[in-house]
Amino acid sequence: MARYIAALYSNGRVVTGNHHGEAFEKLTAEEQNGDLHSGFLDPHTGKFISDNAEFYTKYFILVRHGETTGGPDSSLCEIGEAQIIKLSEHLLTQELEEFVAFVSPYQRCLETAAIISDITGIKFSINLDIREKVPQEEQVESHIEEFPQFDWPSYSKISWHFYPEEIPQFIQRVDTVVAKLPKKSLLVSHCDFILNFSQEASGQNVDNSDRMPYGSLTVVHDHHIICVGREFV
Repeated sequence: MARYIAALYSNGRVVTGNHHGEAFEKLTAEEQNGDLHSGFLDPHTGKFISDNAEFYTKYFILVRHGETTGGPDSSLCEIGEAQIIKLSEHLLTQELEEFVAFVSPYQRCLETAAIISDITGIKFSINLDIREKVPQEEQVESHIEEFPQFDWPSYSKISWHFYPEEIPQFIQRVDTVVAKLPKKSLLVSHCDFILNFSQEASGQNVDNSDRMPYGSLTVVHDHHIICVGREFV
């Protein structure tokens, strides 16, 4: 527990101190008398742990790619492009200056991120670890020549091989991603990844995949899931 520091969570805010008494004194009267969780915070990952709550003190905007033409590494169809244009127009109304953006290496996600970037000016980096959970081995082209505006890994190859994962392996990958991401991050990813990511980040249960349509928005802020699978078309 040496890497953790004493922390209290109340009314959507985490405060820390050399001990819990010091942290308590930093709370407002309303927070002191509210739904108070006493625990510990990992300052390196932003993870808060208590007896009845475990979540990351981070702010995530999660975008599922738009509808596709079908296939393992397919492109967006016209409907999918329209979905992302509408979603991007919504993002223009948000304060995103402090957010760092990442995108899965699949074609449908890259095309989604390209539309968002064109409309909002957000710059994306490729993150191989926010890919979907594949049922069988897949070879995915890097698409680096098609999307030179993105920040690609220095070890970019002609293609990558992604292999099936058992559920515990997949959850561990998701949790590792949550821990490593900046405090405010925007991700363009896939249905299964976003659903599990939301659970790992917030400590809340999300169990209805029907609520994650193409071109939808999910927002997670600390212990709260603000919205899941919000559509804009």
